[in-house]
Parts: sequence; structure tokens; C-alpha cells
Amino acid sequence: MRIKFRDFRAEDAPALINCIREEYGDSYFRENFYDAQSLIASHARGELKFFIAENDNELVGILAFEIGTAENVAELICGIILKKYRGNNISRDFFNHVVSAMKKLSVASICCYPVLYHDIVQKILTRLNFTACGFVFSEFLGALYLPDEHKSIAQKIYSQFNLPCTISTARNALTGKSQLTFQNDSKQQHCTIFVNNSGADLISEVQKIHARFDSELQTFNIFLNINDAKSIAAYSELIKLDYFFSGFKPLGKDFETMILHNSGNVAINFDSFILTEKFQELGEYVKKCYERRRN
Repeated sequence: MRIKFRDFRAEDAPALINCIREEYGDSYFRENFYDAQSLIASHARGELKFFIAENDNELVGILAFEIGTAENVAELICGIILKKYRGNNISRDFFNHVVSAMKKLSVASICCYPVLYHDIVQKILTRLNFTACGFVFSEFLGALYLPDEHKSIAQKIYSQFNLPCTISTARNALTGKSQLTFQNDSKQQHCTIFVNNSGADLISEVQKIHARFDSELQTFNIFLNINDAKSIAAYSELIKLDYFFSGFKPLGKDFETMILHNSGNVAINFDSFILTEKFQELGEYVKKCYERRRN
């Protein structure tokens, strides 16, 4: 067996789709992964980046990444090795090849959001040297402006990246206008709000977004810029809207990010999550934040 790793080519699309079907049947939630022309176009535009593992011209596996336009971070969104090739330690060599290729694309880091209802992906990511950073229910260092209550967990997470980390707990007032954007997934009833700069109008702007998406099961995440000196004041106001701390998204291109979640009417059952050791500790911490929000 001679496994080779390479970039995706247009003629790989049918085999890539067959790989998806072997793993998921027709139930994979990324519907465009069943459309050859959509895959080819997304890859050509640089929105998605596919890598291929092959053996004697047979597709053995795929790794797919989503490349963010606002930051030099690649998100690992899909990784599959065909069942008949599993157990041959292909994944680690495949991933190491991808890391080298990503460096040439000036990608600073690779992130992944593993599911919480089993720990298979979490274990794989641990073997590949990923670090548990936070929960997103439904993402280089300057000073980090954090409330004192989250200083210790931030130091613990960021110390694993071997980067200098200065944390300030000094609160600065919310002034000026906020800079924020949002994306809503109507199918999942989930909205993500990106707060690049916190201003005096932050809460009113967030409430306007809430009002636009007010279905019974609607939930929200806020990705808060914590290099912004006003982020502590922003956090203090956001928790009044039932947001709670759920983690960090480290090593962004422009700034560091705290993740906050508002689960609305949707109860989160932390006891149902299957977590690796690293995620168990973080999960307990986030669970306490969630429970304090309920009180």
C-alpha cells in the first residue's frame, strides 16, 4: 500500500462524494457536499480547501477545511478515511501533510468544533495535538481584557500555546458606536453575533438582532473581541441579557475572542455530553457559568 497525499482536483469530486456517502449515506448536513459542481466552485474560490489521500489512484480519504475571510484560521469541517483503509495510521500522516501545506498558505492555526454527543472526534483531535479551548453551542496576543472571574481559566488555556499573555481586569466604559455583524441559520434557529468593537449602543444593537429572530427555539452566540479595552464592560452588560461564558477562540488574525452563549428557551443538558478528559474540566467550568446564569 502506497498512500499519497495531495490537493483536490476537479476530477476528484465524484469519488469525494462517494466517500461522503459511505460515511453518512444521504444524511450529511452539508448538502453542497453531494453536488460536484458546488464542491469544485467552492474550492476554486478558496472558500473550501480539500485534501486527498489516495492509494494507486483510489481515493482513500479526505480532509476538508473552511477558510475564514476575516482571519487566517482554517476550520477542519470534515475528515474521512474509507472504512477498508482504517487501522493503518493514515490519519496522522495525512494531517501532518495538511499542516505543512497550510503553512504555505499563511494559515496561522487550524480549529475544529467536535460534537458533544460522542467523544470519537475529540479523541482523534487530541492525538493530533489539538487543544480544548471552548464550547460553541448550536470561534496574536495583545492584552486580553477579561473579567476577573475568568482570568484563571484564560491563563490555563492560553498557557498551552506557549505565547506571552497579558490579562487586564481594568474596566473601561462603553463609548462610541459598536461594530458588529451577525449570521443567522434559520434551519438551525441559531444566530452568531460578531462584536469587533463594543460601544455604548452594544446592548440596544444586540436586542435589535434578538427581535429579528425570536422563534421559540432560537439561540445566540456572541464572539466578543477581548483585545478591546471595553470588552469587560460589554461582558457585564451581556450577561444581563442571559448570556454566559462558554469559552475562547484563540489565535485569531485580528483579535482574541471570548464566546458567550444565550440558549433562550433551550435547556442545555451537560450530563448528556460525552467528553474527553480535557473537555470534561472545561465542561464543568462552563456548566457552572450556565447554572449561575439560571440563578
